[in-house]
Amino acid sequence: MLAEGPVWVADERELWWVDIRLGHLHRLDPRLGQVLTAELGVSAGCVAPRLSGGVVAATAAGFLLLHRDGRAEQTIGIDDVVPGGRMNDGKVDGAGRFLAGWVGADGNRRDGRLLRLDPDGAVNVILADVGLANGLDWSCDGETLYFVDSQTGGIDAFDYDTRAGTLSGRRRLVDVSGGIPDGLTVDAEGDLWLAVWGAGCVRRYSAAGELREEHAFPTPNVTSCAFGGPDLGTLFVTTARSDGDDDGFGGSVFSCDGVGSGLPRRPFGG
Repeated sequence: MLAEGPVWVADERELWWVDIRLGHLHRLDPRLGQVLTAELGVSAGCVAPRLSGGVVAATAAGFLLLHRDGRAEQTIGIDDVVPGGRMNDGKVDGAGRFLAGWVGADGNRRDGRLLRLDPDGAVNVILADVGLANGLDWSCDGETLYFVDSQTGGIDAFDYDTRAGTLSGRRRLVDVSGGIPDGLTVDAEGDLWLAVWGAGCVRRYSAAGELREEHAFPTPNVTSCAFGGPDLGTLFVTTARSDGDDDGFGGSVFSCDGVGSGLPRRPFGG
């Protein structure tokens, strides 16, 4: 229904992603073409592998530490940090912290947050006054965080202190037209790949914010993207189904070879 948060897990040679609406964690082994699905029982916005094994999931119930097959191990609650809502996109920084966006129950208000889960289990709000927290990733040197608040219609850049896990120096990098900015990833050259909801495409921008190319897909609601495969040379793209879809591709995951290459993802805690 609503595929999101793709991440390539090199140790397993698998692509993982979630279905936000159904609360499912999917794992694809491209060699076998086999998809394994775990029912999490709660809406999940993204996942990341853990250094100690298994997965951490950002969910409406908080951060869940799970076994690889989706069985619950521990819940880290967020009720004392944010009120009711759900999680959306997220990734792990260079120090092994998990950053994930929280979306308020009323999507028309700016009551969202960007949360940071530290390896010791502490949860902190590092950005408030967020409308619809969405895609994020870092520059190759880890010193710049790119972040999408879909309500603002673009990509913002922050100075990122990896030692402290804090943000400063917010500035607008890209204004997006013809659709809504959604998930993103940074490639090995430092370019940004942005999924544009409603426009049926992924756009590639330079680190200076210049549009370099656009790749179209046969369904409008493109949600996110991530590089994967043995050489990190395949771009995987997630999409969503909407009411009245008649193209037959909404909710599909696409793979694109020969468009670029990505960076390895750090595990949570590592």
